[in-house]
Parts: sequence; structure tokens; C-alpha cells
Amino acid sequence: MPPRLSILAIASIVLAGCGGTAPPSAPPPSPAPTENPAVGQARALLKQAESAPLPTPLPPPSPLPRGWKPQPAPELKPEEIEAIRLLEQAAAADPRRRPAHEMLARTLERVALGQHEREVAARGKKTPLPGPPDQGVDVSPARVARAYRAAIEGDAAAVDLFDPLIAFASQADDLDTMDWAYRELIRRVKEKDMTGPLVRYADFLLERRRDPLAAAEQYRGALLWMPEDRVTRGKVADIYLRLAKEDYDRSAYAGAEVRLGEAAKFVDDPQSPQGRVLADYRQRLATIRR
Repeated sequence: MPPRLSILAIASIVLAGCGGTAPPSAPPPSPAPTENPAVGQARALLKQAESAPLPTPLPPPSPLPRGWKPQPAPELKPEEIEAIRLLEQAAAADPRRRPAHEMLARTLERVALGQHEREVAARGKKTPLPGPPDQGVDVSPARVARAYRAAIEGDAAAVDLFDPLIAFASQADDLDTMDWAYRELIRRVKEKDMTGPLVRYADFLLERRRDPLAAAEQYRGALLWMPEDRVTRGKVADIYLRLAKEDYDRSAYAGAEVRLGEAAKFVDDPQSPQGRVLADYRQRLATIRR
């Protein structure tokens, strides 16, 4: 009786007879991208800066010039300046990666907001208070906004950076950056998560841009996903009622009637304050037409 063949031996004979080959093994996973060494060095320097002493004001010149006023202390510690230099190198070497841009934005954010506050306080003053000395670093709010934006553009999953960017841009009165951030956030989120960003963008357009019609458009877009939301419906009604009043006050009665028609689509309760305003202005227009 011939010896039994093992299952593996039989399989190899069958494959050989068929001219086949064993299925190829799966390719090994791609290695995770390594961090730029400059980013690691910058992170270590920023950690050291947390316990480093605060900068002191520069010594006064000798002899003192007439009318000399002491400058405030420098805002950045030496460790922070070196970290910023390294982060700028890393960002320039690989502009499509997030870490250097994000760390740079967060490092500069505090100083940039201080610069903005000084600029606001100096408006209209003939002799504004002296600012801190120039340390050779761009600490403008625009630089921080660019760094945040580069971090977001370098990471398709960077949804977590939108709120910090919007908060910073709001404090810096950078409405263009806020506008970009809201629109980019809406573009990236899934459809089921779109209502919140749409309403936030509409609030921004209404409160900061002072553009009620653009805000109404965004609110109406949000209502496509949540048509029964009374708060958002009330915001749209308020916008059209306010526009109707403005038209009425300047005797643009045809425009007022159109605005009231739009407002009526979003007034759910005729006995509510909005409902009473709507009825009042409709009555006024009816009286004019008689």
C-alpha cells in the first residue's frame, strides 16, 4: 500500500499540474511618516520655555534721549524664538504636513493677539504707548491665520482645528479667515452633520458680516435638514421682518410686501410676537393700497 500523501503535498501537486501559483501575500503596510527632527527639537524647546524665566525689559540707552520712554519687556523667550525658527524650517521643507504649521500657530497665537489689542488701543491716539521690541519674528495675526490654514489644508481629517482657528480669528477681527473656515468646515463635514456648521456660518454672516440675506440663505440651507427647527425658523422670520420694516420705512412698499411673504413661510404661530408684527405690517400695506 503506497504511503499517504500529506494535504500540503497534494495541494502542491495540483497547483503544479494546473500551472498555477500560490496567491501572492498581501503587501506590507506602508511605514508611518517619520516626524521632521526639527519639529521634535522645537517641541522640546517649547517645553523648556514653560519653566524658563520671563524676558526682562531692555536696559535704557545711555545717555537717555529726551522724551525717552521705557519699552515693555520682550514677549518671546529665547527658547520660543529658536523653536519658531525650527518650525518655520520644517514647514518650508514639507508644507503639506500638519504638525509644524499647527505648532507654529499655537506658539504665536498669544503674542499675535497681544499685538492686535495694542493696535486697537492705539487707534485715534496721537502718541500710542510703545510696544515690545522687535525680536525678528513675524507675530502678526495674519501669520497665525496662515499657519492654521496650512495645517488644515495639510490634513484632510483636521476638523478639530476649525474651532481654534475661528476663535482666534474672531478675537483678531479677521472676518475673511472666519468666512473661509466656516465654508471649508461645511465642505468637509458629512451631510448628516451639516446643520450645525450651516447655522454657525449663518450666525456669523448675520452678526459679524452684517449680511442678513446671505445669513437667511444659510439658515434655509440648514432647514432642508431640520425643517421643524423652531429656533432657526424664527431667525429666518426675524430677518425678513426686519428687512420688510426697512423697506416700509423708506416707502418701498412692493419690496416690503415681498419680504413679508418670505417671513410668513417661517412664522409658525400667528399669535407669537413675530406673527403679530407680520399681521401689523400686512394691515399697513393693505391700508396704503386702498
